[in-house]
Amino acid sequence: MITVINSECAAHLDGENDSSELVNFPDDSCTFHIVMNTYTYKPQRVCSRQISFGLENGKLHDIHFVGGCNGNLNAISKLLEGQEANQAIRILKGNDCGGRGTSCADQLVRAVEEALRLEQST
Repeated sequence: MITVINSECAAHLDGENDSSELVNFPDDSCTFHIVMNTYTYKPQRVCSRQISFGLENGKLHDIHFVGGCNGNLNAISKLLEGQEANQAIRILKGNDCGGRGTSCADQLVRAVEEALRLEQST
C-alpha cells in the first residue's frame, strides 16, 4: 500500500519500489512514503481462491479473502488487523477444515510465513 502525500504526483510512482522508505523526486514536487508491503497468495485445497494482506513492521493489515466462508473469514480478518504476524501464526497454524489437513486460516498462515521469509531476505 502506498500513501501518496501529494496526489498530483501519483503518476510518478512506478509501483516497483516496495520497501519501507521515503521516496523523493529530484524536483521536490513529489514525496511518497511507502508504508507496507502487500502480498497476494493462491491457497490450496480450501474454498477461498485468493488471500491478500499487508505487512508493516511485522504486523498484519488489510487481510482479504476471495471465496470461502464469508462471515468467518471476515471475522478472522477483523480479529487479526494490526496483530503481530508471528502471533497469528502461533494461533492459526494447523487449523483444519473438514479433514482437508488445512483451512483458509492455515493457508493465511502459510502465506504470512512466506511473506516474512521474503522480508527477512531483503
